[in-house]
Amino acid sequence: MVEKFIRKNSYTLILFSLMVVFALVIANTIGKDDTEYTTITIKSGETIWQLSQEYSYMSKLSQENFIKWVEKNNDIHSATLQAGQSILLPIEKDMEHLFVSR
Repeated sequence: MVEKFIRKNSYTLILFSLMVVFALVIANTIGKDDTEYTTITIKSGETIWQLSQEYSYMSKLSQENFIKWVEKNNDIHSATLQAGQSILLPIEKDMEHLFVSR
């Protein structure tokens, strides 16, 4: 009886299995960002605009997009930077060696 069911529905079972595998692969990759970004500590008087002028070339973003990324990913507005605050920059960790001493 089971063999008859498998023989009769083999294409359906194969298609269903492929759909499950495909769904698992997609679910595992969507929204996954393995990139590790650089964190810096804000110095007194620094602004996001200054940071964008100094570091946007390393992120391959325009200065405007650099600022938007920093504000969005740190949940801040450019006017709220405070000395000693740590923020994430859109610069991959493996590029930190290019930083001038901070």
